[in-house]
Amino acid sequence: MFQLFRDQIAADLGGTFGMRVFSITILRECHENDIIRNLVFSIAGLSRVLCTQTARESPEEYQYALLHQSRALANLRKVMTEGLPRIRLAVMAAALIFVYESCQGRYETARQQVLSGKQLMQLWKAQRQKHNYQVSEIDDELLDVFPRLDANLAGYATANPYNGPYFPDDDAPIVLESFPNCWPALLVSRMESTNLLHCLLRFMRKIDRMKRAAPRGFIIPNTAFEEAARLELIMGRWWSTFTTLARDFESNAATLLFRVGIKQFQIFLTTGLTMYECANDAFLEEWRWVIDGARSALEADEEIPEGYMKMCCEMEMAVPVFNTGTRCRDRAVREGALQLLRKYPRKQGL
Repeated sequence: MFQLFRDQIAADLGGTFGMRVFSITILRECHENDIIRNLVFSIAGLSRVLCTQTARESPEEYQYALLHQSRALANLRKVMTEGLPRIRLAVMAAALIFVYESCQGRYETARQQVLSGKQLMQLWKAQRQKHNYQVSEIDDELLDVFPRLDANLAGYATANPYNGPYFPDDDAPIVLESFPNCWPALLVSRMESTNLLHCLLRFMRKIDRMKRAAPRGFIIPNTAFEEAARLELIMGRWWSTFTTLARDFESNAATLLFRVGIKQFQIFLTTGLTMYECANDAFLEEWRWVIDGARSALEADEEIPEGYMKMCCEMEMAVPVFNTGTRCRDRAVREGALQLLRKYPRKQGL
């Protein structure tokens, strides 16, 4: 099972942009820490279950995953009584437990791991400043993990409104931060765009709740149009900066992922501000573009070995393909979305 995690899962979990905490830090810790090792075994066992779709079809692998998960949690409770010296271990464990829970669709428990991980990181930073020599140094690989997992959960909450507001201030006015005129690398642009993504998702959740609670004859307030205009303006600036960086990566999967993602947001900034149910019909060409872009990105990905289900912490291509299949009414486009989901089966986020 360790070989499966090392050779396939560790590299896949971070998605298109990768997460070094899985591909580097966790692999290194497996040789020294039985808690991390057991969590890795549990995720590897769960990946075998995902290949057969249900635990009933692969009871041995599911029992294997449960056994190692329970061992890891039992030992984790013991070592956490040691306090500060074990805070780094707790942070890595939270990231791995998130993977285990999210791959089974457990939104609330997965979210709790992200909240715990963020709190532990804040405590770690604070204690590191106060007690420099008593607390281990913060790994660079851990700094970007929970912001990205947080954005993934926020995206899931946006697509599933019954989960309620994701942040306590979801209905507050959206304040847009400025973005740099240039980025030194593609990965940096991915991290810098997390704040923009949260603003866009908050706007979508706000509009959706507004519509669901709307009485007959409801008119969308001007404040929503003003926020949409500001979001569209900063998306234009973001896109201009990004295209300059990505000019040499036209067929790169990361570039295609960015383009597909931003395109669906651009559509929503128009369709979301109307009560007309068929508003998406005016964007047929854009929905076709999303499917074509998603297909190119998936084709550019590495071939998946037979008997292996690719696992990713982030939803990535699953979201734009799903949105296209559920919002666009053109039969050919919807069939294209279904074909991609069948041809490239994978577990992405929740």
